Amino acid sequence: MLKHRPSRVDGVEMDSSFIKEKMGCLMGTYIVPNGCYFMMDDNQNDSYNSSYWGSVPQESILAKACFIIFPFSRTGSLSLSN
Repeated sequence: MLKHRPSRVDGVEMDSSFIKEKMGCLMGTYIVPNGCYFMMDDNQNDSYNSSYWGSVPQESILAKACFIIFPFSRTGSLSLSN
């Protein structure tokens, strides 16, 4: 979770305009190891995600997201390729 700083992936700022409240804690730079993922969500002040338990090895991921609910402007199915 980041406080007053944008989240970045590979140096590119993520769109977080839909997050309405200021972040409650500060997390510095985190390098995700190869073959792992950093899990985030849009309720970062009340979440239990990678900011708490660290990155997740690819072999531990058992499902894929298939639908976007929010933001409503992006509601719809996700591509399930790969």
